[in-house]
Amino acid sequence: MPETYSNGKAPSESERQGLPWFSASLDWPYEMVGVEAQVTATRRPNVMEWAVLRILEEFPEDLPTLVEAAQQLGIMEPAFLTDTIRRLIEGGIIERQGPEGELEFAGCRLTEKADDFLNARPSGQFPERHGLKLYFDGITGEHMSRPPRLGRSEPKNPIISAAQLPPPRTDLGLDRTRHWAHEQREPFLAANSEIKEVKVLDEQGGYLWAPVRIEVSIDNGGKIQCQISSGSEAQRAWFDQLPADHPVFERVLRQAVLEGWSDAAVSERPFPLVRQETDRLIAPVSLEQEALELIRNAQNDILLHSLWLKRASLVNALRQATGRGIHCRSFGTATNLGYEFLEEIEMDQDAGDVLPVVLIVDGCHCLRLDRVLLRIQEQNQREFIVPSLTSKMRTLDLYQQLLDQTNVV
Repeated sequence: MPETYSNGKAPSESERQGLPWFSASLDWPYEMVGVEAQVTATRRPNVMEWAVLRILEEFPEDLPTLVEAAQQLGIMEPAFLTDTIRRLIEGGIIERQGPEGELEFAGCRLTEKADDFLNARPSGQFPERHGLKLYFDGITGEHMSRPPRLGRSEPKNPIISAAQLPPPRTDLGLDRTRHWAHEQREPFLAANSEIKEVKVLDEQGGYLWAPVRIEVSIDNGGKIQCQISSGSEAQRAWFDQLPADHPVFERVLRQAVLEGWSDAAVSERPFPLVRQETDRLIAPVSLEQEALELIRNAQNDILLHSLWLKRASLVNALRQATGRGIHCRSFGTATNLGYEFLEEIEMDQDAGDVLPVVLIVDGCHCLRLDRVLLRIQEQNQREFIVPSLTSKMRTLDLYQQLLDQTNVV
């Protein structure tokens, strides 16, 4: 049997899921692990290695000094040759002869592996040491193939306490490290190379914190919903299974508070009614900017509750609007404000009535504040001041109702 609806229309996706309200930013922990990897690879010598090997091969009885060789090769610093020789000694391609002392060609000779290395034969595999950094989710433990963006050492608004984090990793295992290094596409890994040993460098590890976005919406019944808008499936799964009384939600809801409005005389309305009359909810942090945009785009007139005049930026914007010919009027409890550019009007209202805290531009655009009871858990309600943009049809009706209540039109 097909569904039927009182207005003849099926509910939209936003009507089924509720209205987006705001995004909260929390810091998610990631563990950074520094690793030293010993890698063997079958490769041909680079230019510097080739030059050193050819000198030892061609002039075994009349070897030049490092300074002489550097001059002949056009190298400004002999230290580049020294570093290359040391690397070849570590790789078993060259061995030192005679007593230990200052490194020179005369104290070195080629090993049996040298010819294999020059010709890139498997027996000439060259061992190298490379550093890499591995990143792991501090909560789910999964390996991150790329480092987190905007990571910082100290969290501003942590999703969990730093005291709840597991101790730093001290052993990764060879096979798992190989897998993770390939996942990260480490540049030192080629088709003919292999990680042979790994060592965790404790001094290069630690936790980083990177921001994640928590999207907050209100469903049609007035219940607050929170979801991670980015991140991995494991992160979303961890967040979705949290109980409603988890401390993380309190940190999210702190960002729903409208600074400076908590004691204001804002009318109370049930959320289903707000939902019915609203085009979209406004994030608390964006309220002032939304109001400024409305005022700056006004074409004819502005009608607003005097509580908006607590914001100096809005007062300045209204003054500028008047300067370009916009008729600005205010109503509400804060009368006799003394703004020469603003017409103050009185409203006929019954005792105890609270006038709507609205900012109406050109009679068809309305920014409104409502005091609303919202559910956090099934049996737990909390009061919030919720900003919203009212639908155009409702704004036209509300604008006319307010004008009908005025003593001066």
